Amino acid sequence: REVVKEVFLDVLDRRFSVLRQQAGCPFLTAIVGAEDLDQTLTAVCFTAACLQGPEAALATLAAVAKEVERARVHGATEHEVAVSASRTKSVGESDLVERHDVASEDHAENFVEYLSRPGIAITSEAVGTRIRLTACDAVTVDSFDPLRRLLDLRGPGWICEIRQVAGAPTVQEEQVREVLERELARWDSSPVEPWSPPPPSAAACLGAHFAEESGGKG
Repeated sequence: REVVKEVFLDVLDRRFSVLRQQAGCPFLTAIVGAEDLDQTLTAVCFTAACLQGPEAALATLAAVAKEVERARVHGATEHEVAVSASRTKSVGESDLVERHDVASEDHAENFVEYLSRPGIAITSEAVGTRIRLTACDAVTVDSFDPLRRLLDLRGPGWICEIRQVAGAPTVQEEQVREVLERELARWDSSPVEPWSPPPPSAAACLGAHFAEESGGKG
């Protein structure tokens, strides 16, 4: 369950990272997390930062809400699952090497045999990490179904926090409600389309070009 949650959150984080690079994006940053409210209920939490002013805050709320609805209706693509599962697994592998002093060649295929060697002292935390690595390979698009149900904007399973770069919050509760009701009505008549990464903005392309040029000169 924890591995599925990590992969799912990474998928959403990557989507917000792509959107943040687009011209006209209302938010400066957006991240996703999850909060366990009790042993059976988890809330998916979205935190976004925007410029000061009610217009920017409400536009950010609408943009975040749209991605919440998109993830709820369509889930993730197989490519996204493969990439995020690989990233999650890579983090776990690094954790084994750096924190638990388990060489990479020892935690690949023969981990159980490795644990059985004389003189090997390894923590339960490291064993748990190895189990999580194995679980990454089993994550599929269908694994996200329980979490997708939490993303219903009409229910209590999601939390969104909008932070402004400067100044006190200037958005009223009525305005938030109006934005959500407007977006929900729009999606009822015209459902949100599946995720399709937008083309990179001119600024992003220029940055990639300079990075490539710098790498070539090095």
